[in-house]
Amino acid sequence: QASRQVASLEQTDEDGLSLAERAPFWEAGFERTELRADLQKALTALTETEKTLLRLRFSRQMSQRDAAQALGFSQMQVSRMERRILAALRREMNDHENSAPI
Repeated sequence: QASRQVASLEQTDEDGLSLAERAPFWEAGFERTELRADLQKALTALTETEKTLLRLRFSRQMSQRDAAQALGFSQMQVSRMERRILAALRREMNDHENSAPI
């Protein structure tokens, strides 16, 4: 039976790069998956109305005016709500990014 050698992801090679830095999937796939999971977690804090607004604006690509009409709000209310939601999501994502272990 052949023995297996375990390498640390942080161990550097002769170029000073770690295995984690050399792995092609690491940045593109792993980071994207983590961001998606973080966003899903951040979205759980939103109300159903706020989630509906985001779906209308970004999934269905409705204008603020059309989304406001669908929700029964004024365009100004939707604009303010959208700005508040996006700022909260950015804060949540930044807080998580800054507190993530290295």
